[in-house]
Amino acid sequence: MKTFGKVGAVIGVILVIVFAKGIGKMVGKSTVRNYNESKIEAAIEQTLLDTSKKINAQLPMMVDNETRLDLTICAGKHVMYKYTMVNVSENDIDKKGFVDEMKSMLVKNQCGNENMVKMLKMGVQYDYMYQDRNGILLGTISISKSDCGF
Repeated sequence: MKTFGKVGAVIGVILVIVFAKGIGKMVGKSTVRNYNESKIEAAIEQTLLDTSKKINAQLPMMVDNETRLDLTICAGKHVMYKYTMVNVSENDIDKKGFVDEMKSMLVKNQCGNENMVKMLKMGVQYDYMYQDRNGILLGTISISKSDCGF
């Protein structure tokens, strides 16, 4: 009986070692994956922040006869562009129609731009805020990867 007890103990120790090794391997892989993902996330956020700073150094800037880009703001993986419609008063337009038309145009442009698609696939969200010439909000549009169908 003592032999069976010793064999049982040895088998128990072996099972514990195998089990612990498996858990250690899973924890190790998870830790490495999380570390790598956090490095990638940090690199994306830093790239967005650097780009925002470069753009802001050139602002305000007219992008067409009606639209002035006033500011970009970057927080994590969110980028916001703040525009002023310089010849428009809120009373002059249908806000919902304006937002719908702008969203359609922005989705087409974003989803058709290879660089933007890469960023969207990495979880970056772009927000576009439009105000009238008096600073009154006309609408805000958000574009994320789901708008491009992925």
